[in-house]
Amino acid sequence: MKQPCEKIGNHVIYLNQVYYIAYAGGQRELAKKDQKEYDKAMAMPWGIQRKELEKLGFDKNPNVIPITGRNLMAFIRELKFVPIFDVYFNQSHLMQITDAIIYESIIQQSYKIALQK
Repeated sequence: MKQPCEKIGNHVIYLNQVYYIAYAGGQRELAKKDQKEYDKAMAMPWGIQRKELEKLGFDKNPNVIPITGRNLMAFIRELKFVPIFDVYFNQSHLMQITDAIIYESIIQQSYKIALQK
């Protein structure tokens, strides 16, 4: 049986799967135990820290918001957000989203900088 899905560019969003939005605007609240594990991992040296954070996964990362594909698509459509996909999106299900106005502004600034050279 085929899973319900929608396409955004080259990426397929399965409506029943969980995706993760990288959240730069602060941190979501975690359960105390999960927050303690995250804080402990963040206090470790960089190399070990990356491995520990990988073990914890996105569900225990306060900088990432889990969302279903169906809710994600509604969110993108209604609020006119532009998704920015992780390089390994098909495996990680990780993306960022930005307001379309901000995204256009970033592109325009990039063109201005490129033309100045």
